[in-house]
Amino acid sequence: ARDMIAREGFDPVYGARPLKRFLQHELESRIGRSLIAGDVGERATLEVDAQDGDLVVEIRNVDPTDPGDAPAPDDGKPREPKSESSTAAT
Repeated sequence: ARDMIAREGFDPVYGARPLKRFLQHELESRIGRSLIAGDVGERATLEVDAQDGDLVVEIRNVDPTDPGDAPAPDDGKPREPKSESSTAAT
């Protein structure tokens, strides 16, 4: 998908300027329609791939009844290891 996006979003005259327009047209519209339709659940992941010359968005919803299915929260902050005192029962 990256190669296709780079190829389709580049113009020899304008460089990468058309990239934003390409992403808006090809991805934001599809993802937005899926969000509005309710196809994207809480904590879902979206994977973009290229198939037969088209971008494909795959939605992977989390099963809310399966605690093992929940992805770890990723807020971009490094995780501190838990100390033994914070894990001990009080």
